[in-house]
Amino acid sequence: MDMNKELKDVKDQAEIVRTLIEQALEKIDSARNWGLYDIFAGGMISSMVKRGRMKESNQLMEEIELALQRLQKEYGDINLELPEQLNLDFASEMFDVWFDNIFTDLSVQSNLKKRREQLVYLYDQVDELDKLITIELNK
Repeated sequence: MDMNKELKDVKDQAEIVRTLIEQALEKIDSARNWGLYDIFAGGMISSMVKRGRMKESNQLMEEIELALQRLQKEYGDINLELPEQLNLDFASEMFDVWFDNIFTDLSVQSNLKKRREQLVYLYDQVDELDKLITIELNK
């Protein structure tokens, strides 16, 4: 197989991963905004909307994981680490939605911030890989 073709395949797969990460970041940002509203003026509805955005983010994380596996298969020798999914178990949701309190809200905000930072780091790694591939293609 042609080396340029292989590099272009890696570049295409890297773009897919970056797009999915951008979508996940949008969901996290939305959840964080709803979380802030929940802390200061919200209630059950804002908690439910926030949790919905968190679930959507987790679904995107599953897609990112599959896309990363394809990227690693295409490129071979890379080790990109996927952040953990957000905690969406029944107990945490019950406390967040039904027993809405500042402590749970702040904990969720902290988890969202951490997840966002991890995704930005992953995005930067994939972006760096893409830049290296671009340099190789332009030789």
